[in-house]
Amino acid sequence: PKIIGYKESDEREFRVLANCYKRKKHVMLVGPTGSGKTALANDFFGHINKPYVRVNCSEGLDEFQLVGHNTKNAEGEIIFVPGFLHMAMTHGLGIVLDEVNSMEHAVSTILHGAMDFGYLSVPYNNNEIVHAHEDFFVVGCINPPEDYEGMKEMNQATGSRFRWFQYVDYLPE
Repeated sequence: PKIIGYKESDEREFRVLANCYKRKKHVMLVGPTGSGKTALANDFFGHINKPYVRVNCSEGLDEFQLVGHNTKNAEGEIIFVPGFLHMAMTHGLGIVLDEVNSMEHAVSTILHGAMDFGYLSVPYNNNEIVHAHEDFFVVGCINPPEDYEGMKEMNQATGSRFRWFQYVDYLPE
């Protein structure tokens, strides 16, 4: 990814992410809108020269987008199209999940197994089992629900899959 210029605070966010990445501990970035959570994730992956997939976890995200789905190609054959999580796990990509606390329960349940055990069951592709590449790494981003009307509290089960929570705040002038 192209580095966009995230400026670290005294919290040394890049160092935190690097330590978590090295130890395979998925990270949740928490902070207000516009504080740079997604920019931090982008620039971290840029600095380590690792591609990543960014997924908006709004209520419209479904399990097929995450895991994959079957479709017909131009010749009329049924083919499997991998989803975001499938691609990230297979190829060792980073995955940035924006607005994790907006994710539907059925979608978060799929994510739990991938983050806990490092595998993904894909019933739509002959019950394929995808084992996470050693470089697979998840960065979640949320706005504090108490600060934003209409935001849901994050599911406790989903929150427990992130081994480190890093607060990201606005930089001083």
